[in-house]
Amino acid sequence: DTFFGNYACNKFIRSNIKTGIEDINFFEPTVNFVLIKFKTMDIALNVIDTLKSHKILVRSCANFHGLDGSYIRMAIRSHEENCKVLNVLERLSK
Repeated sequence: DTFFGNYACNKFIRSNIKTGIEDINFFEPTVNFVLIKFKTMDIALNVIDTLKSHKILVRSCANFHGLDGSYIRMAIRSHEENCKVLNVLERLSK
């Protein structure tokens, strides 16, 4: 049950994050995390701060080997939580 719920949420994030959000590179997940690369580290920091103000926590990948501060890692959560994240990201891209 959890596997299929997570699979559906993963598919939902994949299909929705690629549309309508400019200057974002999305990497296909193989786990319950999404790796997102923004055009610059400043954009990523702004996204992190904005999501945090909406009580959505994501992780900067600035200290990940081979990545930099323009990458963030986000957990794939419930459908409602994923919609909330997507709505915030869409508002930021406008």
